[in-house]
Amino acid sequence: MGPSSVGRYGEAMMKLEPRAARRRAAVFVIFAAALWWLEWMPALLVLALVTWVVVHKRFEGEPGEALGRVRQRLWPPASIVLIALIVAGTAVYYASNRALDAKMLPIALNVFALVTLILGIRWPVAASRERPAVSSLSS
Repeated sequence: MGPSSVGRYGEAMMKLEPRAARRRAAVFVIFAAALWWLEWMPALLVLALVTWVVVHKRFEGEPGEALGRVRQRLWPPASIVLIALIVAGTAVYYASNRALDAKMLPIALNVFALVTLILGIRWPVAASRERPAVSSLSS
C-alpha cells in the first residue's frame, strides 16, 4: 500500500490544501506564543475585550465587509512568513533563560507547526471523501 492509496479499498487520497495547512500551522504558532506570554494573558484578554467594545460598531455593515475581505487576504499568512515566524520563535524560546519545562511546550508546538506546514504542502492527505448520504442496500 503506497502513499497514493489508503485502507483496504485503495481509495485515492486527495492533497490537503496548502491554505488549510498554513491555517493550522499559524494556529500552532499562536498557541506557542500564548503559552510563552502566559503571565500576560489576562491583560491581553482585557485589552482585546476593550478594543472590541470600542470598535465593534464601526465594523458593522459595509466597513465590516471590507475588513472581512482584508482579513481573508491576510489570513493565513504565506508559507514563507510562517516558516520565518516558526524559526524565529523557536530560536527565541530556546535562547531564553526560562526553565526547560517552560520552554518545552512552545518549542514543541513550533516544531509541530512546521511539520504540519510541510506535510500539508508536500504529502498527500485525505482531506475529504465523497460518501453517499444514504447507503444503498442490495436486496
